[in-house]
Amino acid sequence: MADKRAVGSSGLLDDSWIKVQRKTFTKWCNQHLVRKYGKTAMLDNIETEFENGIALMRLVSSLYPVAMPSKYNKAPKMRPQMMDNASMSLDLLEKQAGVKTNFLKPGHLVDHDLKMILGMVWSIILDYQIKGISVEEMSAREGLLLWCQRKTAGYRDVRIDNFGSSWNDGLGFCALIHAHRPGMLDFNALSKENKAHNLKLAFDVAEKQLGILPLLDVEDIVDVPKPDEKSIMTYVSEFFHVFAKTNQAEVAARRVAKVVKLTQQNDELRSDYLTKATDLSEWIKTTIGEMNNRDFDNTLGGAQHNITNFNDYKKNTKPAKTAFKIETEQVFNNLCLKLRANQRPMYVPPEGLALADLNALWLQLEDAEKNRDAALRTELQRQLKLQSLASLFNHKAAQLEEWAQMKQNTLNSMEGEIFESVNQVQVRLKILSAFDHDYNGSLPRVEELHTLGKEIINDNYEHKGDVQDRMDKIDQMWAQLQQTSAHRTELLQEEVVKQEKMDQARLKFADIIKAMARWLKDSIEDAKDTNFGNTLESVTEYEAVLDQQKSEVFSTCDSKKAELHAAHQEMVDLGVKYNKYTILTLENIDESIENLHKQFSERKDAYKKELHRQKKMEEKRIEFAEAAQGFADYVAQLKKKVAGCTGEPEDKIAEVKAIYNNGEEGNEKLHHVAKIDKECHEMGISYNKHTELNLSILQTRWSQFQSFVENFLVSLSEDADVKAKLAAHAAEWEKKDAIENLKIAFAKKAGEINQWMQNAHGVLTIPLFAKSVADVQQAIAAVSQIEADLPSQDAAREEAAGIAHQLEESGFTGENPLSDLQLPQIDEKIAKTKSLTTERSGVLAEELQKQESHETLRVDFAKKATALNSWLDEQLAAVGQPSDQDESAQLAALGKMSGAQFEMEGSLAAVRAADQQLMDNSITENNHTALTIQDLEAKWKLLQKSIEDKRTVLNSTLEAKKGSQVSAEQLKELKEVFDHFDKDKNGVFDPLEFKACLSSLGEDVSDEDIKAISPDGQLTFEQYVAFMTKRMSDTTTQDEIQASFKLIAGDKPYVSEAEIRNNFQADTAEYLIANMPRSQVEPTAFDYTVFTSAVFSR
Repeated sequence: MADKRAVGSSGLLDDSWIKVQRKTFTKWCNQHLVRKYGKTAMLDNIETEFENGIALMRLVSSLYPVAMPSKYNKAPKMRPQMMDNASMSLDLLEKQAGVKTNFLKPGHLVDHDLKMILGMVWSIILDYQIKGISVEEMSAREGLLLWCQRKTAGYRDVRIDNFGSSWNDGLGFCALIHAHRPGMLDFNALSKENKAHNLKLAFDVAEKQLGILPLLDVEDIVDVPKPDEKSIMTYVSEFFHVFAKTNQAEVAARRVAKVVKLTQQNDELRSDYLTKATDLSEWIKTTIGEMNNRDFDNTLGGAQHNITNFNDYKKNTKPAKTAFKIETEQVFNNLCLKLRANQRPMYVPPEGLALADLNALWLQLEDAEKNRDAALRTELQRQLKLQSLASLFNHKAAQLEEWAQMKQNTLNSMEGEIFESVNQVQVRLKILSAFDHDYNGSLPRVEELHTLGKEIINDNYEHKGDVQDRMDKIDQMWAQLQQTSAHRTELLQEEVVKQEKMDQARLKFADIIKAMARWLKDSIEDAKDTNFGNTLESVTEYEAVLDQQKSEVFSTCDSKKAELHAAHQEMVDLGVKYNKYTILTLENIDESIENLHKQFSERKDAYKKELHRQKKMEEKRIEFAEAAQGFADYVAQLKKKVAGCTGEPEDKIAEVKAIYNNGEEGNEKLHHVAKIDKECHEMGISYNKHTELNLSILQTRWSQFQSFVENFLVSLSEDADVKAKLAAHAAEWEKKDAIENLKIAFAKKAGEINQWMQNAHGVLTIPLFAKSVADVQQAIAAVSQIEADLPSQDAAREEAAGIAHQLEESGFTGENPLSDLQLPQIDEKIAKTKSLTTERSGVLAEELQKQESHETLRVDFAKKATALNSWLDEQLAAVGQPSDQDESAQLAALGKMSGAQFEMEGSLAAVRAADQQLMDNSITENNHTALTIQDLEAKWKLLQKSIEDKRTVLNSTLEAKKGSQVSAEQLKELKEVFDHFDKDKNGVFDPLEFKACLSSLGEDVSDEDIKAISPDGQLTFEQYVAFMTKRMSDTTTQDEIQASFKLIAGDKPYVSEAEIRNNFQADTAEYLIANMPRSQVEPTAFDYTVFTSAVFSR
């Protein structure tokens, strides 16, 4: 229909609209003229250049299958010529092209009636450009508007309500372009405030990339309150026809894009699986190598660190990798599911990366983990054992070193001792004998230490060098002890021989000096005898006797002195410095000899006096001689009796005293002789030839006898003193010997007690490394043995106390240097042992209860974890298991699995609670299971993810299968459109309604297409749906995809990069360009046939 406003209502049309229409329509005419007649046919002034009719003839022949008239004025100059051509052109337009011009006359063209000319061009545009949308103008406008609304629905700030102000900001044009060709502009980067930019962008993109000439300029629309509707409709209809022509290409592109997307997804799944499988395979192999590594650093800290790392591996790394493995399996299963659903060949992974290969590696890894766990536990137990053994070794070694040092000090203290008797040496020999006993008793302890040390060394203890050094040190100490003892014993044995010789020398010297001392005393007393005779003759003769006696005495004295000096020299040579058998010394003898010389000198003087006196005396001698002789005989008899006394000094003293009787009888007899002598003196008798005796001699002899008795008693008293001293000395040494024996006995008993206590303390104080009930029970058994042995140790202590009491009674109150411990220390250590035993028993009882509780917790966790793990493995296996059921059945099965997992959340919570109890009790090892809560939680999440992933794949596959069907949403949309264009509401489309409806959906069909659908031109809703279903179907067989590529390529055997980029989203285009092989026919283009075959072969 012609625009009545333009033709007959000059007052209704603003000049600005005329200007816009003139420009728009001129451009529209030119774009069609230039296609057939070239640029020379283009119009410059639509108002004047239709005057000769030639421009209109060309326009009609350009638009319709109508030829130029064979005869017309090709260069009309005159008005009639122009009128003829104008009339001819109008006939061509109205009669042959069928365009109604409504009252348009040739004169309107010739006379340059702009409004009528614009009306004519609008009629042509309606017929040619918009007639395809609908026959009637209103239907055309409504259909085109609805198409615009549907295509721009959902775009930000775009609302198409008309063909005027709705287009001011340019976003409507941009939205139309983006809806069909999203790669041509970035709609999200646009702003409604930047109107001119938006319009210019749309016009430029439309011209350069869609081939739509810019019929409008930016200033024709931007900031114009009411843009020219016809101009905008004309321009928008260009978009409609361009996109309508490419609708089939869009369907083709959509089908290709769907295959590309599926191929990309499959390729991504293949790549994802290959990457995951490769990573998993390499990780498993690397980890197996690490698990098989037994190059431990041989330290407890290292073993504990390895255990911590392994537990961390089981807690964090392994669950994550388990999840990764299951995820890898799910990727493979999802790939197979998609390939199977799309009838593609099954994927065969590279050698070594199939699921079976990964599962085989995984089994090797689990075996390596099991062996690693066993090796680490063995290493930890070995290190704990070594630490315990090392602690015990060091404890025992310290005790042995202390004992050895103490014994060495004792032996060293005996070095350089000076002995005075055999008894002293024999006491030391007994001490050494006791030491040897202790030493031999210590050898099993040393051997035990060696056995312990060798065990530690053979088990490759980290400080085995220190252990060996300490054993060597102890061996050296023991060798030194043995060497010192042997050397000391040898010296003492030599000392015994020496002391025996010294004792013999002492006895010999004592005998000689005592005999000489008595002889000297006797000789001195004899030298005191001044009875030189009773007559002058006898006194004179006695001088020779006196000299002879002196000579003989001093000769004997020299002999005896020589013998004495020889005996003394023998003692000196033997080193004797003290003689317990005598108190006499050489000095005493020399003094006595000097006294003897003095006495002989005094005797000589007395002789001279006596000789003088005897010359004067002679009288009254007979009576005196008889009395004197009787007294002399009496004295001689007494002396003989005294000298004849035998027995011990004490006995001799008693007997001498009994014989002597204090000299009472002798004094009486001497008094009688003295009386007679007085009478002789009174009578003047100075000489008595009848006797050699006189009162003086008798007194001397009595005095000598008394001195003899006194000396004899003194000598006997000295002998008794010596004997008493010897007895006392012997008793003292016997007492000392007894004390030494008691010391040795106490030391031996204390050593036995100390050794037991040291061993007991080693058991009671060694750090407790209990990892199980069995460990605690073993420690309890050791403590029980100590408790059983305590009574015997108490008894041993009583024996030691008895010995200590005997030592006290013997007068010994100091510390026993031979004993490792004194009685208070023994009591202290026994009390300490009992205290430690009680304390250890309590600790072990608590530890046993703790370990039993821990064992219960371990078993509880293992039981719950194993049950849940089995269920999870079953579910994961079920999820990954290929199924012959259809997607709906599989989805239903997955729903049941999800429900079952929900019901099993209580079991997971129970395992979490059991694990929390393990954590609360610091339990890090569980020999009942290798599972951790992290393993189970990872599997739990993996099961959820696997179910969701498979559900997604199944839904995707199900939707893909439904791709050839109309969804409920699409059916609803089709119904709404049908009802909208069913103007008479009879439920049937006539051809015009059907064509308008298709136009609103972006479908451009011909009358022939409509007749092919329905010969009578009438379409029910069901026929309409069937037609649209076929048009919207995205079936993707290989033949269909090849046909789609062919359509996009314009029937060429190759497709260009531009065709790819113009028909596909950017990501799809990039994928195709990157993966399609180059065409052999056109190297700059791509061979879609080879590409399609390759896609459907994998």
